[in-house]
Amino acid sequence: MLNVINRVLSLFDTPKLDYLYQLLEVDENFLCTFPELDHYDSRDPGAFWGPQFDISNGVAAYWPENRKRNIFVYTMQGYAFLQRLLMSFGEVDANFLVHCVGMDEETANQYTQKNVRFSSDPVQLKGIENRADLVICHAGHGTVAASLLMGIPLLLLPTQLEQLLLANKLSALKLSAVIDMRDVQPDLSSR
Repeated sequence: MLNVINRVLSLFDTPKLDYLYQLLEVDENFLCTFPELDHYDSRDPGAFWGPQFDISNGVAAYWPENRKRNIFVYTMQGYAFLQRLLMSFGEVDANFLVHCVGMDEETANQYTQKNVRFSSDPVQLKGIENRADLVICHAGHGTVAASLLMGIPLLLLPTQLEQLLLANKLSALKLSAVIDMRDVQPDLSSR
């Protein structure tokens, strides 16, 4: 393997490697997050550059002009409790704007209600600032960081271990509520 790497490096007039670990040598180790969002509390405090996200990417958020609460939902078609989650929205006196990655228009139409609107495209996070009263998501780092910076409360639905670690940390800091991914019968409507 080292021979192959060195052949490629020679094409770019770059010095050859003596050992494979040299590929991992860097000038600086850093994380694109805040220390408060780091899963592990044992890192050098100077290693944090802040989260990287673009709040203007996507389509504009649309909220009805009424006095109901506005809830932004960023979920995925493969979420184990997606059907139950979407069905629970009818029980809540609020407006829901949902972006569900992988959901086709026909399926979205099955869950559209007078208080639930779907966006097939990602939604600009800047469009939820000062409008959303809650963000429901899977604890993706960018959405979580942006929501917290905008002062929007979170309900987190982690789907994998890294999201669960972040969700539990934020819950311990009283910055979010969490539906535990290990719960086989989560209570989605009372959160």
